[in-house]
Amino acid sequence: MFVATYGRPTAPAVLLLHGAGIAGWMWAPVVATLATRCHVIVPDLLGHGASAHEPFTGLDDTVEELAALLPGATDVVGFSWGGQVALSLAAKHPAQARSVSVISSLVRPLRGAALLDPLVKATLPLARQRWFAHLQGVSMGVPTSMMQDYIESSLTVDPSALTGVLAANNRYALPETWSDYRGRVMVAYGSAEPRSVRTSSTALHLSAPQSQLVEVLGAHHDIPFRIPEWLADRIHSPA
Repeated sequence: MFVATYGRPTAPAVLLLHGAGIAGWMWAPVVATLATRCHVIVPDLLGHGASAHEPFTGLDDTVEELAALLPGATDVVGFSWGGQVALSLAAKHPAQARSVSVISSLVRPLRGAALLDPLVKATLPLARQRWFAHLQGVSMGVPTSMMQDYIESSLTVDPSALTGVLAANNRYALPETWSDYRGRVMVAYGSAEPRSVRTSSTALHLSAPQSQLVEVLGAHHDIPFRIPEWLADRIHSPA
């Protein structure tokens, strides 16, 4: 798995996990702030970005590979699919997750998830068209300066990996051991996101009494792009 790191290796560690169909580049606006005070670890998850040649073999394998590269207690942050990975990592390796920040993630299986699988496969060829990738990027709030990165990620993602990730994403449920996690938890979502994301965020908040729930007014599926400095401060407050 390709991993980029930023900041001082001796500083508090932060792991940033991207969503499906994109790559670690999406965190650049957040990294710009965090790297001044943290050791920031940004992987390209299996089948994505610089890890596109490495097959996605399931959520559990992804979690174990990430756990092996962490230097110790780490603030774990995930967006969308990355949020599900973050939750599973914290549930299985709580000593390595000092805190968990989950942004715009589903934590309850979608009704009719099996019916979505053929639709996902049917639209994969579109995802490899520049014009369609551009439209998707605009809908996600990708800044103009980063649009080419989004398009390249869309064109190079491993189709079988994306199919597998989206199938897992649509069926995701909180691990049984999640209820044992005692670290700090932040759950953030946009007020303009789909109902499934909003209700999942509330359900996740209720599952962890120590969690903080944050609704970002006016935000769609774009919080890391929309308010990166705010998000960086929520992940790790300046001293």
